[in-house]
Amino acid sequence: MRLAGWQVLQQVPIWQDSRLSLAFYGMLLAGALLLGAGIIAWIRRRIANEARCLAERPEDQLTEFRNLLDLGELQREEFDKVRKVLGKKMEGAGPVSGEKKPPAPENPPASTPNP
Repeated sequence: MRLAGWQVLQQVPIWQDSRLSLAFYGMLLAGALLLGAGIIAWIRRRIANEARCLAERPEDQLTEFRNLLDLGELQREEFDKVRKVLGKKMEGAGPVSGEKKPPAPENPPASTPNP
């Protein structure tokens, strides 16, 4: 006696069907790959952001321009202009984040009374 195709499929429980388990593991693999790609993109973006922040400091910019001057790609007059502008930025920036500010005096000087 021949069984029809739909009768054979009904006899196999759904969790044991090889076609569904292949699809499940395929989706699981695709999800893991997407998660890994997302983590890699996040790390690259974070590293690029930190490098950009470091390059924006006036001290670092002045060093880059000094290197260009040493290589002969920048003239002395141009370097002096850039140094003047970056010097103003460095003066206005205050102490670098890693440096400590000088402590405030504990006892302010006593004021003299006005007669």
